Amino acid sequence: MSEDTLIPNRRISDAFRLRITELIKNAGLNNTTYAKLLHIDRDTITHAANYGIIPKVQILMRIADHHKITITYLLGDNDDEDNFHEASPRSTFHIRVKELCEEKKIVFSDIKYHVSFPYAYFYDWMREGTLPTLDKLDSIASYFGVSLDYLLGRSDDR
Repeated sequence: MSEDTLIPNRRISDAFRLRITELIKNAGLNNTTYAKLLHIDRDTITHAANYGIIPKVQILMRIADHHKITITYLLGDNDDEDNFHEASPRSTFHIRVKELCEEKKIVFSDIKYHVSFPYAYFYDWMREGTLPTLDKLDSIASYFGVSLDYLLGRSDDR
């Protein structure tokens, strides 16, 4: 992880601000046009480009999908732009977590000793079909030794 100015729960990153600004510029667009193209709220893109405010995971995925890049590249955590290999077929976070638990022969409650949040969150995410926040995804990916893109079902590269 880069040595960025991060506030709790990984919400602001100068590296992310620089990367999203670069992507918008390279696309030859302004913030408003870029937001419309990706069907993202203009304020979300403006806050990302101006202040480095990291949006929800679903928005990060939409941006990364559009550019065919990894989430870690988008966040500015690495500079390996050509390292994304899309999963075929794509999976989901919910399926991947179940598969990873089966591989390790564990249940969600076993993870509680390795992450900094209640294991009950897993049951909520599975039941509600929601995604964790980026900081929780980082913890889960680290625990399983996989990339964020693998965990989210975007790539088969662990």
